[in-house]
Amino acid sequence: MKYRRPTIAQSQQVFTALILTSILSLTAGISILDSAIASVPSSPQSNLLKERRGERNHPHQSRANRLPPPILNAVRRDLSKLTGIPGGELRLVSATQETWSDSCLGLGRLDESCAQMLVNGWRVVMSNGSQNWTYRTDSDGKILRLDTESSENPSGNLPNVVANAVLQAASQRSGLPISQLRIVKSVQVTTDGCLSLPRPDEICTKIAMMAWEVTVAAKQQTLVYRSDNGGVQVRLNEAASSIDDTGLPKSVSDRILQLASELLALPISQFQITKAESQTWNNACLDLQRPEERCRGIQTPGWRVTVQNKGQRLVYHSDREGSVIRFNQAASKLSEGNQSNGGVPIPKEQLPAPLAQGEIFRAITSGGFANLHYQTTLMNDGRVIKVQLNQNNNTTSQEVIRQISRQELREFQRLLAQEKFAKFNQLDFPAPSGAADYFTVTLTSKTATTRYADIGTDKLPESLESVIQVWTKISSQ
Repeated sequence: MKYRRPTIAQSQQVFTALILTSILSLTAGISILDSAIASVPSSPQSNLLKERRGERNHPHQSRANRLPPPILNAVRRDLSKLTGIPGGELRLVSATQETWSDSCLGLGRLDESCAQMLVNGWRVVMSNGSQNWTYRTDSDGKILRLDTESSENPSGNLPNVVANAVLQAASQRSGLPISQLRIVKSVQVTTDGCLSLPRPDEICTKIAMMAWEVTVAAKQQTLVYRSDNGGVQVRLNEAASSIDDTGLPKSVSDRILQLASELLALPISQFQITKAESQTWNNACLDLQRPEERCRGIQTPGWRVTVQNKGQRLVYHSDREGSVIRFNQAASKLSEGNQSNGGVPIPKEQLPAPLAQGEIFRAITSGGFANLHYQTTLMNDGRVIKVQLNQNNNTTSQEVIRQISRQELREFQRLLAQEKFAKFNQLDFPAPSGAADYFTVTLTSKTATTRYADIGTDKLPESLESVIQVWTKISSQ
């Protein structure tokens, strides 16, 4: 066969075919390589690198849906404050972006006005391992709301009677309606008969009993209560509570500080109100009835205010407006310097009127089971006059029970000066705690007023006791 030389056109066709074959082979090789690489599992080093670059997903969040740390910290701080659980024990369970229907994040209270606007934010679920809490926040964590409906029941197995009793006590204590209070934690504890929260001079049974410790959130306060299983006995655990009483009217605080200043004869600047508790007193005397008083048994809203001066503590009871304020001597603690010879200051508002013209000495006696009230006065002419008073301090009878000589009168005046009766001015020597059926006697001279309980005259300073003994002889019929 005769050989034919290929034409130029045929050579070009062969060359084009070779190029196409090479391209197809190269493409196939690259595809195989990509498949092989994709089938190799990621190494721990590559995962760590991705995590450092922020590329690895949180188990509950995508990168675009990750809760900003400032919001997480704000939620953790708020929940820790509400429950008393250390922040380190609170863990993030989940966080999802949400859009809320108003400025209250859809959790407006009955007495709250909420702007109707769309608010971007977060739904955050926290846990301490045994209980979950759900929060709603805005986009930067400045607005936080605990969603109690979505949270696990913080009351747990808390009996309704206990929950109601605790909420009632918290409402009375904070001055807030129950609708603005919420129970955020409840646990069972073992206590004694006083719920391990004894009051002064209280005798508590040592028999162990189960009780409830309930934490209530009240605006900026956290109130921790203990209650028996029936809700009969409810006590505030002040040490465990976070109390911020800012509702005390300035007019009331100013008046109380003024009274404290007058009581201890120190500048107002040296006193500070450290606690102001909203209270409802059982009567118009603010639960501090004096022996000669009859108090209307009406519920009286008010305040229990504690004033501090260095190591001293003064406790006052007040009505809501401060029109009635009384010093709670039993609950107060005064330094020895202000308890001369065992006495404590008589509040200014309890001091009797000064002696009238012609009067030398006076004793006002009140108390006892019969609640007697009378006044005995020594006049400058030697007459000893006894006046019987009723509950309104009005005279019901008056008589001259004795006439002493001028010499006896002068000797008694010398005794007052000799025994330095003036050093007992405005001092009270009260009856021992728990005492009953005794008389309170208020003695007034030209220079001093002092008060004592007749049940404890043997414990009075010797010089004061001498004056009382001589006066008893003068005023006896």
